[in-house]
Amino acid sequence: MEQTPNVLIKSKRWLIAILFISVILFLSWITFKDSFKIALSGDDWLLHYTIWIIFDIQKSASFLNPSTYLCTYCPHYLFLPIIKYVWGYSSFYYYLVSLVFRIGVSISLFLLVRKITKQTLPALLSSIFFSVSYIGIQTTDWVFNFTHYGGIIMVCIFFILYTKARNSSNFLTLIYVTLAFIGALIISPPRMHGLYPLILVAEFSWLAIEGKKYHFIKAFLRLIILFLTYKIVLSNPGYGTTEYNLSQVIKGLEMAKEMLKTGAILGFIA
Repeated sequence: MEQTPNVLIKSKRWLIAILFISVILFLSWITFKDSFKIALSGDDWLLHYTIWIIFDIQKSASFLNPSTYLCTYCPHYLFLPIIKYVWGYSSFYYYLVSLVFRIGVSISLFLLVRKITKQTLPALLSSIFFSVSYIGIQTTDWVFNFTHYGGIIMVCIFFILYTKARNSSNFLTLIYVTLAFIGALIISPPRMHGLYPLILVAEFSWLAIEGKKYHFIKAFLRLIILFLTYKIVLSNPGYGTTEYNLSQVIKGLEMAKEMLKTGAILGFIA
């Protein structure tokens, strides 16, 4: 019995997907396999000690209380105990989990770049480049910071949904966008001060490209909803004062301005 063209196309796509993931796995392993020999650092032990004091000794927090994880480094309170519960304090497994999260970023970057450019080659190159580069290497040697890889994955998901939402009138899509935005803020709060300014840059870029075809009302609605969400989430006392968070956003904008002047932003985008 002959296979239909649709079945053949789906089989080819699955084969390409498996091949792509295999390449990313191989390159990531070759690049970072030596990290499995690294012991847990002082800061890793400090967080383990902090978790032990807060949850087991003082009993001032509960793993079942969602507000426990709403502060700058509080997401670690969830992820580290899970690894410790399964594998104890063996450093190998912490670095393995970190690598798995990093591979997740590589795959997310592929999907994001392909969504934006509608081309496979740039997406593949960006994914491979991240897999073998030392971008985010400090997240690898300070292994408790692997949660920030999770934040980047959520940012990629957010922008994939955001590019879809800008061409859609479905309010449910906007809800998904907002949830992904909240997820990124909560999972990696120290790295997300520049997320909203980055959204503004994206909107101005679309405005410059589309001109009169640009939907101002839809854009305004998106930006207002995300700004209010941004303000509500980061207004939690655990994330610092509003003045502090605003200062970090301003610093990010100033850095972006300097990068534009020097042309460094072009290399970053590329």
